[in-house]
Amino acid sequence: MVTLHDLNSKLKICESVSLVCPACHGELMLEKPYRRLNRIRTGELHCVKGCAVFPIIYGVPVMLMPGQSADFPMFYQPDWKAFFLQHGKEKLMEKVDSGYFDNEIKVSGPSVDEKMLREIKKIISSVGWQRFLRKDNTSSKDADAVAISKRLGRLKSGVVMDIGCGGGFTTERVLLETDPSIFAITLEMDFLAAKVTEKRIEKLEMSNRNIGICADARHMPFTDESLMASYTRNGFNEFRHYAKAVKEAHRVLKKDGHLIITNPKLSRWLEYPQRFGMNHEEQRQILRRLGYFHGIEGFMDDVKQAGFKISALEDIPEMESAVILEAVK
Repeated sequence: MVTLHDLNSKLKICESVSLVCPACHGELMLEKPYRRLNRIRTGELHCVKGCAVFPIIYGVPVMLMPGQSADFPMFYQPDWKAFFLQHGKEKLMEKVDSGYFDNEIKVSGPSVDEKMLREIKKIISSVGWQRFLRKDNTSSKDADAVAISKRLGRLKSGVVMDIGCGGGFTTERVLLETDPSIFAITLEMDFLAAKVTEKRIEKLEMSNRNIGICADARHMPFTDESLMASYTRNGFNEFRHYAKAVKEAHRVLKKDGHLIITNPKLSRWLEYPQRFGMNHEEQRQILRRLGYFHGIEGFMDDVKQAGFKISALEDIPEMESAVILEAVK
């Protein structure tokens, strides 16, 4: 088994967290490793069952499913709205029920292309990094990030995971406000975001408490019952079939592990009825069938169906129409 400690020898606490093939959950073998400063910078992770070879690029394991791209997965988001406007609701419902929108596009070639790598090189230079920070429009001081870190502050040790880490602001706040024995995995399908988050944590001089992994949250590359907590800031509101990611979070959490989520009460995919020609309830029916987040009530049902017990649901006073939900395995 390949552990996170194998990838970075400074991560003593992560000797018990192993990476597995996201497709079959089988063991991996580490091949062609190049180490620098106690860390593997490049190498390959081979599935022993032959599913795929997963590269390590700039120190980030790229653990995507075969045929997936590390660019932002727009192909997970079928344009059902355009179909509705062109063909109407009845035809749309027929296509939804027939599975017309279910086939995800497979990509060819490397999961991380040269254009993306060139962009990352610019960003991780000192000038590019400062420019990136100035352009970013979110913050680790935002109320939802603070709310998550406060709840994780009850933990005294263990490995936690940021699902859909984005720019890394939530994990920045978590590492600043939790016990030094807390270690964070930042999971993100967008390779650029995974690497930028690592750079952000490095600037805080906390790189011994974090590792970035490029992976699909619906196919997590971890062994069962290996993490203490998972958290996300609006992450489940972003992609299709999010319920699969909720089930995966349940699988990789230890018994009594915590899932902590901040999320708007309404789906980001809803359109104004007067402009769109379909009321919100009709839109919610379609969103649910397509596997999108469609409202906090339906989301709570999915969390319970995954095997969690909801322990808290509270409004975030500083953020209109936003809630924080905590569930326990």
